[in-house]
Amino acid sequence: MFLVTIRMANNASFKKVFTLVDKDNNPVSLAGAPLRCWIKKNAGDSQHLELSTTNGYLSVDSVNTNKLTMNIPANALGPTKQIVRGVEVDNPYVFDLLQINSATDRPLILKGTISVDRGVTHG
Repeated sequence: MFLVTIRMANNASFKKVFTLVDKDNNPVSLAGAPLRCWIKKNAGDSQHLELSTTNGYLSVDSVNTNKLTMNIPANALGPTKQIVRGVEVDNPYVFDLLQINSATDRPLILKGTISVDRGVTHG
């Protein structure tokens, strides 16, 4: 399992290629099974943004199967910074990404947080 911190702007699409290797620097293959990721404001929330290999927001390189591309569309997530008692506080989204081998075999591949800055340019 890999721990990831992402920072993006709400007005721009986000695209990142993750190259997954184990502690001995051997590639971690993601070939075969679908991948699913839910992004939520809080882990217990029912409302979420889904990224998956099914909807195209996640993809695995067909040759280098340890390369995972994550795409988050522009304006899909609102800004995470708020003013609390006069102080700017970041309350990031949380996410995890599972490889769906079966109903009971779902290894955790990535987990982490996503901070979203308020973008300036729109349109």
